[in-house]
Amino acid sequence: RTNMFVSYDIPQNQSGNLLYTSTLNFHNRPDAGATFWDPDNETNPGGWFYVSNSEVKGGMGGVGRLKFDNKGNLLDYTMLLNGTSMNCGGGRTPWDTWVSCEEVLDIGQVYQVDPSGSRPAQLMTMGIEGGMWESFAY
Repeated sequence: RTNMFVSYDIPQNQSGNLLYTSTLNFHNRPDAGATFWDPDNETNPGGWFYVSNSEVKGGMGGVGRLKFDNKGNLLDYTMLLNGTSMNCGGGRTPWDTWVSCEEVLDIGQVYQVDPSGSRPAQLMTMGIEGGMWESFAY
């Protein structure tokens, strides 16, 4: 894993310290990604997610999610899909889910992932027979 450092364009207090920083373990080799509104208006009104693929071999890839509040402060990081390989391109669906494509010759799969994490990732019909999937668009 790599460490991720998040800061904004020089927001500092009077002492010169950065106001918004976070150091987290972030997935290796991030690839395609998209943003989504957080549907939880009670605990995170106006918040949003950034979801991205991890293009790593050997079952160490997947989909990670960063959760932000309405001011852009990083609240959380989690993996939404684990145990997959070479999650290359992907795409956003009209119903606000993320499609993650495994780019693995003859055995790659395609998964639909809920950015909120309230539902487990699902294998999609179009990827069930395997293939080398690059990306998804609607």
